[in-house]
Amino acid sequence: MFCDARKGNLELYDFDLDWVPGFFYSPGALFGGCAWGIPPHYFTLFILRPSFRTRDKWYIYGRQELMAHEMCHAVRFPLEADKYEEMFAYQTSTSSFRKLFGPMVRSPKETYILMALIAALMGTQVWIYSQEYVKNTYFLPMPVIILMAMMLGYFAFLMLRQHLQNKSYQRLLGMLSELTDKPRAVAFRLNDKEIDLVLKEQTLDRDLFGSLLDQAGAGGLRKEVLFSYFRCKEKL
Repeated sequence: MFCDARKGNLELYDFDLDWVPGFFYSPGALFGGCAWGIPPHYFTLFILRPSFRTRDKWYIYGRQELMAHEMCHAVRFPLEADKYEEMFAYQTSTSSFRKLFGPMVRSPKETYILMALIAALMGTQVWIYSQEYVKNTYFLPMPVIILMAMMLGYFAFLMLRQHLQNKSYQRLLGMLSELTDKPRAVAFRLNDKEIDLVLKEQTLDRDLFGSLLDQAGAGGLRKEVLFSYFRCKEKL
């Protein structure tokens, strides 16, 4: 079950993971799977829908893509990143659309906001159109218009924000490409603060990169790992 997902992540981000224990369990009708990391040492579990025990695909979820996605989270849990976390995980997708816009919802809070707007819109419409005085009208009542505008505005905000992040991600890879043949692998090993510091610069070289890592509080071991990907083998 791990093999295909491991191969994809090795090619994309240069890591191989096969040690995370997993269980088949489904807490909800639309649940596909997740990686559960327990701080402070981030003991990690994979939880997959029981359908994946015998099937490669369920609904919109593919087992290989889901496993590769959750492996990315398992590896990056210790970085405690949020802003770019889903960006890296969704690059394992086979769908160009999911690669670009899958990460636009970055946290459970944003999901709850979206679900609340949808529920409010549906509930308001049911209540309004159950009233006698609007049964024969041919226009949308003002509360429905307001909620629809709020929902569309929220969608527009999420998509615009993701579009800007996609551009930043490509710029980050371009900057790192000047230093390494594996820019995705280096970017994958950076946390949110380090990525934001790099993106503030117009150009990037080894010395500046090391200085930015120091500014972000990266330890010596992480610096050694990151610099091991650079073409020049000189030490700091």
